[in-house]
Amino acid sequence: MPTDPTVPTAVSGAVTRHRISALLGSRVLLRDGSQAGFVTEVRLAGGPGLQSYVVEGLVVGSRVQGSMLGYDRREVAGPWLVRALVRLVNRDLSYVPWASVSRIDWDGHVVEVDRVGPLTDERALR
Repeated sequence: MPTDPTVPTAVSGAVTRHRISALLGSRVLLRDGSQAGFVTEVRLAGGPGLQSYVVEGLVVGSRVQGSMLGYDRREVAGPWLVRALVRLVNRDLSYVPWASVSRIDWDGHVVEVDRVGPLTDERALR
């Protein structure tokens, strides 16, 4: 298993690898062609070693923005003013489970998905 953060893509029988960071800023479209937003973050699950991580899903927002600095997770407390500002700036975020990604156009920077849901559970902006 490779140690670099890549996502395999089948292309005419061959496997091409892409860096998951290439997804950042990609347009997210629903199957009907309507725009759901842009990929702002790629969520990983697994661990503890790099080789055991897998892509869990995508965080989607109406604009390409910077990191949430961890303030979207319950275990990060931090100053209340910073928490409030991060919540305000990121109030329109949604989540796409990796299983809902139906197609990725790596050259066109477009991700086609079956559905977009709310950003919930440990990712909740509380």
